[in-house]
Amino acid sequence: MSKQNLDTFIEVLISNKLNECVRLTKGITDPLSATANSYFNRWFHETNAARYDLWNYEKYSSIEDTNKPAVTSYNTWISDQLTITANRDGLHDALSSFNPEEEAYSIDTDHEFYSDFIFPTLHSVKYNHLDNIVNNAALRIAESNNKNDTVDVRMQLDELQKKFSSLLPKESPSVDTEEPLVKEETFDSPFFQDIKEEYESYLVKSEGNSEKYVSNQKSVFQDVEATFNGMRLNDITHEILLETWVKICKLPRLKESIAKKYGFNVTGKFANAETKKQAMRVKRWQRVCDNEDGTVNLSIQEDDMLKSSTIKKYATCIKLIFKFARLRNYIKSNPIVDYELSLNVPKNRQSQRGMMPSNAAKSIIEYCTTNLNKRTSWAILLMIYSGARNSEIANLSYDDIITDPRTGVVYMYIRKGKTVNAERRIPLHKKLIELGFMSFVDSKINSKLFRFDGNYLTSYFSFFRQRFNIPHTDHEGKLIVLYSFRHSVITQIGNSTNEEIRYKLFGHGTRTVTAGYTELNLVEAQSLINLISY
Repeated sequence: MSKQNLDTFIEVLISNKLNECVRLTKGITDPLSATANSYFNRWFHETNAARYDLWNYEKYSSIEDTNKPAVTSYNTWISDQLTITANRDGLHDALSSFNPEEEAYSIDTDHEFYSDFIFPTLHSVKYNHLDNIVNNAALRIAESNNKNDTVDVRMQLDELQKKFSSLLPKESPSVDTEEPLVKEETFDSPFFQDIKEEYESYLVKSEGNSEKYVSNQKSVFQDVEATFNGMRLNDITHEILLETWVKICKLPRLKESIAKKYGFNVTGKFANAETKKQAMRVKRWQRVCDNEDGTVNLSIQEDDMLKSSTIKKYATCIKLIFKFARLRNYIKSNPIVDYELSLNVPKNRQSQRGMMPSNAAKSIIEYCTTNLNKRTSWAILLMIYSGARNSEIANLSYDDIITDPRTGVVYMYIRKGKTVNAERRIPLHKKLIELGFMSFVDSKINSKLFRFDGNYLTSYFSFFRQRFNIPHTDHEGKLIVLYSFRHSVITQIGNSTNEEIRYKLFGHGTRTVTAGYTELNLVEAQSLINLISY
């Protein structure tokens, strides 16, 4: 193992403990800050049961229990948290693995770093030295806080921050200014699904449209409707259209044998063949959407996909829908016409998205890091440095950013997403910590982190495309979209890890039996996440 990797490993361990100590101390020195409020909120909920018992004791004098319940004060609680953090053995936890049979953690002698830390080596001595500095500082701060010596607390904090300045946020982060979700000028655009009857009537009344043509277009509308359901027509940008087109080009045919092969066959009684076919369409679309990144979990073989001639009908249908919407003034402009979207059938339909070009990624990162007050900046940075899906990031709430009590690793808890494997823990990249993401989180107590959905992020990418002149496709013809960041991350670290790690970090499916029973080593995972760079 290279010295650089070992030093990075040590840096991760020290950084986790250090940042937690500094944040806890800020809860003392800056009592009106969002960080202090976050800890106060946590203390209140942890001590709420005891507080309720005390209230009952004091209110009802006839209570038999003569032992008066005690409630830990906030000041004592935060000192206790500092002591717990100082005494945490991060190295032991990092070198441990979970034994599901014994339901306990034990040292993993096969760990790649085992021999570098189990004996008095250069790196074990270095780690112990740095760890002791943080530990002693945390214990001194806790002791001073118990004595209400706030002057000494500030002195100890200043000294600690000076010693480890490179591992701490460089400056106070900007706070989301909560820009309005909609522009001042409102536009009453109907929901996509609500235009169905009017659109079909438009097809029938249009000259030159045969009965068979209208019938075919009605069928195609069923598939298109699935992805746009619940969206207003005017909110469907060209970026969303491009993302949708990727999915359409992957659709398998509705043949019964193909439906069984890919799991979108339907059973039961139906009024007629068309009703059954419609149920198959819905289930088919769900299967493709659930596998939006084209992983091995549902890789559609070329021979099973819709024929090119059929896909061209989809292109025609989508173009007609937006033409109709513009004629009815349901949209301000037609994104297909304005951006000259051809909606062609790609030569390789199994891999339509490419990685984010390095120059584009760097430009977007620089913009977001220097404009943290913009409502999308933190969300996009989370995608860039985690490989998570846009919808997963948009669903995050305050309670989903968790500090692991064993290791001190701060991670995102993805509770739900596009796939059955979506639930997972993703450690925060060190860059996010350095930029002050935790202060942003602290300002969102008991609420969602972002006030928009995944589609909003997809649409917002058009701003970057225009600002930094990002092409729609790469030299191989693969689409460059916001989702390309996920491909970049998976390519950077996903292909170099085993299948179980991919399963746990990226929400992919796995054929490994043990994947569902082994626990993710958060310190190892954090080291991998920290490899992401652009």
